[in-house]
Amino acid sequence: MYDVSIILPSIRPENLKGFYESAELACQKYTFQIVIPSPYPLPETLSEKTNITYIKTYACPTVASQLAIQLCNSKFLYNTVDDGILFPSVIDEAIEYHDTNLTEKDVYNMRYLEGSDNPFPPTFWKARHHEDMRLAGIHPDWKMCMHYFMHLNYFYFLGGYDCRFETLNHAIHDLMFRIQADNGKIHESPKETIKCGHMPGTSGDHAPVHHGQLDYDKPQFDEMYADPNTPYKRIKIDYHNWRARSGTWERRWGKKLEQN
Repeated sequence: MYDVSIILPSIRPENLKGFYESAELACQKYTFQIVIPSPYPLPETLSEKTNITYIKTYACPTVASQLAIQLCNSKFLYNTVDDGILFPSVIDEAIEYHDTNLTEKDVYNMRYLEGSDNPFPPTFWKARHHEDMRLAGIHPDWKMCMHYFMHLNYFYFLGGYDCRFETLNHAIHDLMFRIQADNGKIHESPKETIKCGHMPGTSGDHAPVHHGQLDYDKPQFDEMYADPNTPYKRIKIDYHNWRARSGTWERRWGKKLEQN
């Protein structure tokens, strides 16, 4: 059993070696596992690493992650992205802070840099700071957290992601609000923990995520959270809700698989 499992959905295998090397520096005092759901094989340099678990999947990001998290074997679960480089010792610090200060329901927010060296202001992590989060079902005091560090067993208890959402953005918001409805708290890391890339709009490989998030996920999320009781009524959901979704994310992979 590892101290932490890093869930790393990936479509950019060229980034994985650099991420792995940064994880070794970020987690020097404890043990870590990286679980990678991806349609692409691992780079040869990583294929024999005993602490990497790989699952081949063409599913949408929520389903791919929900499937992969079943393969985690650890106390903590850490969600992050494949275009990031971790800063030294930040996972060690997260484990020690959580063990010392937080309960099993609490989440440690691994604050991140995105596309620049300028950190987000403290108000960024407050949900109501964002106009599209000012919905009746989101309490004014609740926070957001995308790169979450939490107890794996609590993730399982809650049922993980609601895979009605295609992309992770709204699925993670929903998870964090269900946690806070269950009296869990979100605590920000005292400093940034990872530097990530940024592909705005439909640039780079981001178009399927952009359209899935805004055209498909956001309308469902807005409708759900128009009800002030939404998070309280569904703190726990069925972990296997992913089975209702296709194993192929047509928005990204449909035409490519047809051509093959």
